[in-house]
Amino acid sequence: MKKIAIINACTDLGVNIDGAKLGATMLTQDLKSSKISSSYTLTANSLKENLKELEPNKKEINDYVKEFSSLLLQMHESHFESSMNKEESNGYYQKMHELVLAVKALDTKCEKRNLPSINQFNEELYCLVSNVLEKEEFPLTVGGDHIIAIASSLASLKKHQNLGIIWFDAHSDFNTYSTSVTGNLHGLPLAVATHYEKDILSDFHHGPFYNPQNTVVVGARDIDPWEWGNILDAGVTVFSTKDIETYGIQNICKKAFEIASKRYKWCTH
Repeated sequence: MKKIAIINACTDLGVNIDGAKLGATMLTQDLKSSKISSSYTLTANSLKENLKELEPNKKEINDYVKEFSSLLLQMHESHFESSMNKEESNGYYQKMHELVLAVKALDTKCEKRNLPSINQFNEELYCLVSNVLEKEEFPLTVGGDHIIAIASSLASLKKHQNLGIIWFDAHSDFNTYSTSVTGNLHGLPLAVATHYEKDILSDFHHGPFYNPQNTVVVGARDIDPWEWGNILDAGVTVFSTKDIETYGIQNICKKAFEIASKRYKWCTH
């Protein structure tokens, strides 16, 4: 069995509330095993952008985001996918589309939040994971917010091509920047790893991307309507919390591994 290298990826650059970076070292500080060969800690050096200076309309933006969240909650509570007719659901989609446009019109100075800092951090993490893999060790990367999955997953794929990916998450993280309401980049990692989001967050990577047909989300319960559009367009498989309740976690995981391990050609850069 391979030796394990623990990588603490301490960042909360992808989220708007601080704290995610504090979890990594706490989760791993008491791990002791003869199989653990080394431990690394990578901390984001750059401070978050000063949102108070960059967002003169921050309060107004937050009002729109709250309205969006309220509208999304109404849609979920009414089981819009099964109970609404096409005209009713299109009415909700139109309202939400107008809210997104309103937010993006206001948020002119800080749209891609902390993008340079995130790219710098991920490039460093990508090199670190790649170095661990070159030593034939198994990288156990602990975050941090979910932007770390971009660097860690793509570094693994560059070393071991034709991998699938299973995403255990209540959120699918399959927004692109154009479908993101808030601009918080932790909602994009899986779309980046599959190259569905082609424009940002992966410039440091020169290699294959995960094939959406080998991509599975397990445990989803909170996916934005536009995000669902991206998922359906890409061909990603999603198992919801309802699926887990219905079929059992063992059956769902077995199916997820079957899908992720099928032999499809990976996506190229």
